[in-house]
Amino acid sequence: MKKALLFTLLLISAGVWAQDKPLNTQTVTVTKTYAPAVKPAKKILTEPVMSDSLFLKRLPVQMSQFSAPVASTFSPAKGKAEKVQPEAPEKVYNSRVEASVGNFANASAEAYTRRPMGAGRNSFSLCLSHQSAQGDILDNPLSTSFSETAIEGGLHFIGPDNSGQLTAGIQSNLFNWYGFDRQRFTAETLATSEVEQGYFVADLSGQWQNEEIGVNGDLGFISDDSGSQETRLQAGARFEVEIEDMTVQLSPSIDWVQGEMAAVSLNELANGTPSRYSQAQGELELVWSVKKKEWDLRLGAAAVYNLDRQGLDQGFSIYPRAKARYPLQKEKHYFVAEARGGLLQNSYAAAVEQNPFVSPTLAIRPSQQQFQIKGGLQGLLASSLTYQIGVSAASTNEQALFLSNPLNTFRQDQEGYAQGNSFQWVYDDVRRIGGFAELQWEPTENWSFRTLWKFNEYTTVSGAPAWNLPNYEGEVSLAFRFLEKWRASTEMFVIGEREDLQSQTVGGVEPADFPSTPTTLESILDLNASLEYQWTPQWSFFIKGRNLTNQNYQYFARFPVQGTQILGGARYRFDF
Repeated sequence: MKKALLFTLLLISAGVWAQDKPLNTQTVTVTKTYAPAVKPAKKILTEPVMSDSLFLKRLPVQMSQFSAPVASTFSPAKGKAEKVQPEAPEKVYNSRVEASVGNFANASAEAYTRRPMGAGRNSFSLCLSHQSAQGDILDNPLSTSFSETAIEGGLHFIGPDNSGQLTAGIQSNLFNWYGFDRQRFTAETLATSEVEQGYFVADLSGQWQNEEIGVNGDLGFISDDSGSQETRLQAGARFEVEIEDMTVQLSPSIDWVQGEMAAVSLNELANGTPSRYSQAQGELELVWSVKKKEWDLRLGAAAVYNLDRQGLDQGFSIYPRAKARYPLQKEKHYFVAEARGGLLQNSYAAAVEQNPFVSPTLAIRPSQQQFQIKGGLQGLLASSLTYQIGVSAASTNEQALFLSNPLNTFRQDQEGYAQGNSFQWVYDDVRRIGGFAELQWEPTENWSFRTLWKFNEYTTVSGAPAWNLPNYEGEVSLAFRFLEKWRASTEMFVIGEREDLQSQTVGGVEPADFPSTPTTLESILDLNASLEYQWTPQWSFFIKGRNLTNQNYQYFARFPVQGTQILGGARYRFDF
């Protein structure tokens, strides 16, 4: 009883102590409702970084099923899956033949095949082509015809870590020196002139490469109906070595040319025995490729040694070989720059390829390009729109320039090309500064657009014009496919004015003092177009239009081209 009374007194005293301070009955007012914050969603990267531990070990999935009847009031209608018909890839045939004919007696034909050879991805290719025209140009009393016929075969090797090819070809070309000055010659005089010139060209080339080593070689030969001939051998190799964070590339090469012209220069009053020419160049290029921060750099130089036919040392020179690339905006816009120089080997074959109306009297010697530098911007304006724009400059000593041969009335032995109707090479030190711009747009695989423009300003040490070099050149091309079976394309070429010189050989004075008249060739606008209809996977028919502006423009002085040409033809593809 006493213990119960004592326990009751303790409870009463604890309650009195707990209420010693009165309760605060203050009201709390909530002024803002609860609003949970949501963190911004993290953007999923195109190529998310994935931990290997999540993918190297695949855990087994244990599944069990518990069946119980569930009452359902929703019965979805059963749909029928739509069968997807994948688009069949376009059949690729290994062979084709095509032919076309048009006005001016234009005719062209081509046959091509490329077949697998043995196991792997090796193959053999063979191509035959012909192009000719027999029609007259502006009622010229001389023949203005030309023809080009070629055959080329090749072996192509593709291995797991290397590739190579060996090709051989021959070509027969026929042209005419029909560019006479009609104010000086009558039709009867022109008709008696032998102006036909034929060229025979043969070439054997090969190359082989892998990631570290590459070798290549080319052996070329050319001869003409006048008796000129030339042989040229080019060979080179490439070796690459990785050293820490840089790549070192060593590239030795040789370039040897030897030949003989059929006659001496038309600046001479009489023909004589032409001298043979021979030049041999050896080059060793060493380049370091390294990436510093965001710069991609290729820094190096080339040492060149040259010997002439007499074995005389023509000098040992060193030229720059450098490239740089810097991203202004990653994967979109880049700054690029390049500087290089070298000894440029000139040859009769190169002259004929650029201008088939040269005379077999050329002086052949190399040109020394002291430097050629360019820099600018390139990149993407949109996903399918690329561009490049920049400026360039070059300094070339002894640059070869095409210039009309003088009229030589003393040379009765070579009247076919001695009447001011052929071209020579003259050499001058040329300085060039200019700019360029290119734009390419390929929104789909069925559309493509490209335009390229070059602007140059030339000066020469001699003070003469840079003969036959235009101050600007432009190219615009558009190709597209429509209505599944139709293809169309158009091309436009623009070439600025060029300077040439009409002169006449006289005795007792230097060629620079011959009586002469400067000539300015008008600018050129050449518009071409084509339309093709794919009748079947194997047969297609096309029509082509050339020089649609119908200008008998002269790319070289006194040699007008054909007016508007319309050609129609067919192409057949097959497996052979």
